[in-house]
Amino acid sequence: MKNVIIRADSSSRIGVGHIMRCLTLAHKLVQANYNVSFLCKEHKGNINQEIITQGFNVICLSPPNKLADKIDDTRWLGVTQDKDAVECINKLEYMEYELLIVDHYSLDKIWHLQLSPYAHKLIVIDDLANRQYHCDALIDPTISRQKSDYYNLVPKHCQLLLGKSYMLLREEFSLAREQAIKKRQNTIKPSHVLITLGGTDPDNITQTLLAWLIEIEKVLTELSITVVISEQSRYKESIEALIKGHDWINLSIKPKSMAALMILADIAIGTSGGTAWERCCLGIPTINIISAQNQQVNSVALNQVNAIINLGWYESITKTMLADAILLLINSPKNYQALVKNSLLCCDGKGAKLAAKRIIRLGNTHEN
Repeated sequence: MKNVIIRADSSSRIGVGHIMRCLTLAHKLVQANYNVSFLCKEHKGNINQEIITQGFNVICLSPPNKLADKIDDTRWLGVTQDKDAVECINKLEYMEYELLIVDHYSLDKIWHLQLSPYAHKLIVIDDLANRQYHCDALIDPTISRQKSDYYNLVPKHCQLLLGKSYMLLREEFSLAREQAIKKRQNTIKPSHVLITLGGTDPDNITQTLLAWLIEIEKVLTELSITVVISEQSRYKESIEALIKGHDWINLSIKPKSMAALMILADIAIGTSGGTAWERCCLGIPTINIISAQNQQVNSVALNQVNAIINLGWYESITKTMLADAILLLINSPKNYQALVKNSLLCCDGKGAKLAAKRIIRLGNTHEN
């Protein structure tokens, strides 16, 4: 059995998206008889236990002494790349592994060059195209991504697996797609809103939106809301206090099936991180909010194909903007169905299977 190491992190600031998409890929590799382990820092608010719960080994790296709450993605490590690389090499000293998969915005060519001699092939998962990489393959599922975006950023031998065909979605979404399409086609008057703003929502945008929706409840008649937050949310108690007594708002913490919640919903309010593709796969019209710099490209791309209503950066959104967007979808079947159609075209939910197939093929080659 061949071994695979995945280097990725999660925290209250980083979020959980990198781990979640790596878990999706890991399950596909296990189906192909690979043994997969994760190499993760023990940042505050990590979901390393979830990796273990899903059946994978976690090799823990030392957490930094302190990771600032407000920090850009180039400093998510909390240490230098050299220091992280040395610790990773030491942790993996007695382990043989065929593939090393890296999904981390803070790691680039500096780190890749130090680890690549220890793996048969090194694969990067990224969606920024903003730094130098040293890898044998690079997966970037951004729908607008072109090979030219990586010109002079990757070595000549690197295989570029780009675009919507490589979106790493859990199988539950592809399995639910047909049911979701039928539901959307029969939706006449949208009435159920799903709010999901990522695994951690460090800026507590969720609570701001809920406060506004409560204030304008009379305008949004016959509306019900499901709010999804994670176990890592620091704002669980304040959100529970806010919605107490408002029976039309339901709080869901770590739901068993996100796909099931999305099928039930008629409209979503969310960011353009990893869950954006889950919503596209199930054709749910989305009011989009940008909460991090790395969401900019996806927001622009989805907006250009009319797959979302993009409200822009969360700091600039107003209560009126939110209400107008919801009312547009409720009162205009034409606009609603256009978003359904266009979002479905962005993602079919089969990307993880294709990505795993390409990785396995790469792993079976032995050219340098």
